[in-house]
Amino acid sequence: MNKYLTRQEYCLGVRCPGLLWTLYNRPDTLSPYSERNVINMHNREAARLYTSSVSGVVTVMEKSIDEAAESTKRALRDGVLDIAGATFISGALSAECDLIRRRSDGTYALYIVRAAAHIRQTVCHDASYQVFVLATQGIRVSRVFFVKLNTCYVKGQSDERELFLLENISSRVAALVAGVAGRARGMLSAASKKEMPSQPVHNGCFNPSDCENKATCFACLPEDNVFTFSGVSHETKFKLYRRHKYTFEDMMSEGVLSPLQKKQMEMYLKGAPPAVDKDNLKKFLSGLRYPMCYLDFETMQLPFPPFEGLRPFEPCAFQFSLHIRESEGGPLKHISCIAKPGEDPRRRIAEELCRHIPENACVAAYNMQLEKMMVLSLAERFPDLCKRLMGIASNIVDMMRPFEKRWYYDGKMKGACSLKAVLHALYPDEKELDYALLEGVHNGQEATTVYAAMSAEPETFPNREEVLRELESYCALDTLALVKLHEKLLSAVSDR
Repeated sequence: MNKYLTRQEYCLGVRCPGLLWTLYNRPDTLSPYSERNVINMHNREAARLYTSSVSGVVTVMEKSIDEAAESTKRALRDGVLDIAGATFISGALSAECDLIRRRSDGTYALYIVRAAAHIRQTVCHDASYQVFVLATQGIRVSRVFFVKLNTCYVKGQSDERELFLLENISSRVAALVAGVAGRARGMLSAASKKEMPSQPVHNGCFNPSDCENKATCFACLPEDNVFTFSGVSHETKFKLYRRHKYTFEDMMSEGVLSPLQKKQMEMYLKGAPPAVDKDNLKKFLSGLRYPMCYLDFETMQLPFPPFEGLRPFEPCAFQFSLHIRESEGGPLKHISCIAKPGEDPRRRIAEELCRHIPENACVAAYNMQLEKMMVLSLAERFPDLCKRLMGIASNIVDMMRPFEKRWYYDGKMKGACSLKAVLHALYPDEKELDYALLEGVHNGQEATTVYAAMSAEPETFPNREEVLRELESYCALDTLALVKLHEKLLSAVSDR
């Protein structure tokens, strides 16, 4: 079977040649449930949904690139005007198009269908690659349209035809076409090497999310490097990096830190004890009361709203963890609730919250906007539970506040105030609080990605029950973390 550089691989190479090399040579080191793979899965579904709504479209069904290209040639010879999955080969390059439509002047319109609401530069690179490959085969593209999701669409309320919107991106794409041949040659050359090409840290390491190759590419940097200190802009960090200024000491000497950041850095470098603002901390803690509930949701934000009343990318909670302490010093009880993938979880989540959270209990969350929004959305959806859920929402307090306001700051937080950064700083040696030791799911992005993939393609998860247990363990650690942070704050203001 012939090997070709595909449009998806070309886009990957634009982002990071090192990641493309890994995909070609060490694919087993990349997770099949990475965010990249889930995005590709959603993009395939977007193309299927959009092209199936266009009348008169002929779809190329062959999975083999060579067979699909032959089928495309036959369709063109037969005078087919609109083709979904049209595939073209140019040397070592191949392009499978979501949709091409012949125009009255004999040129073609190319449609790039994405499960996205906004255009990224990747879309333009994708389109430019296809335009280039098609041009080598005598197919002239005169219009390029980006087919995106309409975030005003509401499942069950909007017309299905309103799910997609079109944006003309022809001029943006045209500016990139001339560079395709050179980029593609460079990618194929890099991918054929025995060792992964050395790759400097660049914006693609972080955007649109952390790269799967990040650990490999960052191995040459010290553990404490400019990219691991929070609160400083990426622009500043890259300026330092390009001048070979990699360390925390470099950040101190180069004068890029604000007075507060400089103080935070000094605390870390000197191993100083935590800084505690007891007055504000006591005031915050006095607002907490028993019974204390520690709540965390995991949500999915799917491009195609799966349940009635949802919009594209609207968060929908599929799981929660709840630790409950009825009285000060009392035993800790844990409640876990996770919905079966593919089923609407909202009613069950709402009922379980009402069942387990005591009346007028104090509910602690971390960066509470999501938890509050989820509870309020459930209250709006289920009028019979509205009063109870509104009561829960009104009692949510944000455990992030003392750390965000620096009423409690430990130098080991390295300028960050995320839950994981704070937990690791305050409990660096407690294995039960180490997310890295969890099986399977280690962070919220992985949780969302795996659950979304399991909902969309359940047949690819023969170990579904095991994955659900991993999700429960991850979410449970998030709320146990809240318990431990509360205990640390109480200890910090104790007079004993």
